[in-house]
Amino acid sequence: MCEALKATVENSVWCEKYKPATIDDVLISDKIKAKFNVYMNQKEIPHLMFVGGPGNGKTTCARIIANHISGYAYRDQEEYEDAVKPLFINASSESGVDVVRHTIVPYCTASTMGDQLKVVILDEMEESSEKFQTALREVMERFISTTRFILTCNFVNKVIEPLKSRCPPIVFGEMDKVDIMRRIMSLLKAENVEYDQKNVIKVIKDTGTDMRRIINTLQGLYYEDEEGKGKLNQYSTLEESHTKMLDLIKNQDLSGFRKLMLESNPNYEELTYFLFDSAFKKKIDADNWVPIVNEIAEMAKNIKLGVNPEITIVNGVSQCMQLMGG
Repeated sequence: MCEALKATVENSVWCEKYKPATIDDVLISDKIKAKFNVYMNQKEIPHLMFVGGPGNGKTTCARIIANHISGYAYRDQEEYEDAVKPLFINASSESGVDVVRHTIVPYCTASTMGDQLKVVILDEMEESSEKFQTALREVMERFISTTRFILTCNFVNKVIEPLKSRCPPIVFGEMDKVDIMRRIMSLLKAENVEYDQKNVIKVIKDTGTDMRRIINTLQGLYYEDEEGKGKLNQYSTLEESHTKMLDLIKNQDLSGFRKLMLESNPNYEELTYFLFDSAFKKKIDADNWVPIVNEIAEMAKNIKLGVNPEITIVNGVSQCMQLMGG
C-alpha cells in the first residue's frame, strides 16, 4: 500500500485511526500487559503464540512487540537506524511451503548491521496447512539466535503440537465490556458524534467483545445530518437483521437482501448458520428444504475456503430463491 493511500485509510477508517499504539492502550488483562512490558524492557522474547477470539488485540500486540523488539519503532534514532522491519504474513492466505522457502528463510538469513532481533509475525496460524507448519518448525529452530516468531490464532487445536511446544501460548480472554464502553465513548467524542448511549450498549451486547467489529459496526451506523453533525442510526440486533433478511428471501427480493446485508455489516458465518437453521427448521420453503439446506451448506464451505463472502452469499441466496420457484 502506498504511503498516501495508507495515510488516507488510517485517517478515515476508525479501526485504523484509533488502533492502540502501546501495550498499555490495548484492552487486555494487567497480567498480560505486565508480561509484555517485561519482554519489551528486556528487548528479548521467546517464540510466542497468542490465542483468543477475533478482535481482542492479538495482532495489535504482536505488531507493537515486534516493532519494539526489532527496534523498528525507533528506526529514526541513530542507535536503531539499522533496525529490520518485522515480517508480517497472513498464514490463512500465504501458507504454502514456498512461502517458508522464498519469504521466511531469506528474511531470517539476511545480514543486518545492528544486533536487534528480527521478528516474524504469522497471523491466523490455525488456517495454515500442516506442511507449512511442519516446515516452519525446522526454521524456528535453525534461526533461534537471530529471529523470533509470534504466532496468532483463534483456535489453538488446529496448530500442530511441535509448534505449540516451542511457543508458550498466551491466552487473550474476553475484554471487559465496561472498558469497551469507555473506549467507545472516547472514540465517539473524538469524532464529534452525537449518540444515544442505549443504542451503543445495544451494539456492544449484540457484538460481543470483538473490538474491531464493534468499531466497524458503529462506523457503519454513522451519518451526517443536514447541519453536518455526526450521528448514529439506530442499530438492529443480529436477530432483527437476520429475520428481515429471511423475510426478503421469502419475498424473492434479492436486491433488498443484498442492500440490507451490506448495511448491517454481518458476521458472515453467523448469517449462514442462521439461514441454515431456518431452512432446517423448514422456515424456508418447507416443501423443498433439503436442497436449500445443501445450498446453504455450500455457501458456508466456500466462505471457509476464502471465497469472497458477499459474492458467495448473494449467489447462494439467489440459488435458494430459484429452488423456491422464484
